[in-house]
Amino acid sequence: MNQHLIELLENQWKKDPNSRVFLRLAEEYRKSGRYGEAIGVCQAGLVNHPHYLPGLVCLGRSQLACDQLNDAEATLRQANQLDPDNIPVLHSLVELFQKMERPTQAIPFLERLLLWDPSEQIQDQLAALRAQLAPVVQKKQQEEPQAEPFPETPAVEPAVYEDYHQERFTRNEPFSSAPAVPTVTSSEPDPLAEFESLMHQAHEGSLHPAHDVQPATPSEPQVVAEEHTSSDDFDNLLVAQLYKQQGHLEDARAILNRIRQGEEDPDLHSQLEKMDAMLQNESKSAKKIRILSHWLRRIKEMHHVS
Repeated sequence: MNQHLIELLENQWKKDPNSRVFLRLAEEYRKSGRYGEAIGVCQAGLVNHPHYLPGLVCLGRSQLACDQLNDAEATLRQANQLDPDNIPVLHSLVELFQKMERPTQAIPFLERLLLWDPSEQIQDQLAALRAQLAPVVQKKQQEEPQAEPFPETPAVEPAVYEDYHQERFTRNEPFSSAPAVPTVTSSEPDPLAEFESLMHQAHEGSLHPAHDVQPATPSEPQVVAEEHTSSDDFDNLLVAQLYKQQGHLEDARAILNRIRQGEEDPDLHSQLEKMDAMLQNESKSAKKIRILSHWLRRIKEMHHVS
């Protein structure tokens, strides 16, 4: 433990409590096993820098070391939202859920970690967790009751419909009782002849608009509210299949894991096992190309390279 460095950092932070020097002080506390002091310094520093990722990482790891598991989960999830590919955060989340005996939630973060650290240690750890969950998935699949078929809707009897149809038309009035169409008598002006006369006057120039007639103002258009229909969510399984066909096996696997997170679906578990087999049978050269492509794409996203 470098006590001299700790005292120097403590003095610097006292002089400027709003600076980010709190992180270095908290890290020295954590490395020295003084987790309580590290947590206190991080919490005080994050008041002025609430979205400072290194400060959140140090706080979450210190809480995890003190077995403050619920607080550590909240802190590390916040850090993961800021940077989903932060390797120390992914390692800490995997360790956290293993301590909490929640392997189902540890697997997605371990698979994400495998994209950036495809070492045998990570692969063995992931395989061990999947083997641990296999009996649970199989038991749940056996205990699930089969869905009962929907009852058939009885067909309408033809005789009933014919009786209703007959009764409907017998209640209507006969067509002869309908009012007759009025005819134009000789004493009334013929509208067609009057229209032709007005057209002739307009053509000859003898028809002028009345001065007291105001131009018709167009009525305001009625705003018809468009009916909003909520579309169904996009089927992520189709996206995963498309990634699989294009050779993006890791992306397809990540989508399947997001769908499976929080529940035990035997079908998804089977698809994930097949995907793992494809990844294990992948040649070394193809695997290197895939990892390099993933790195290049990640670098482009980080630097906004089009």
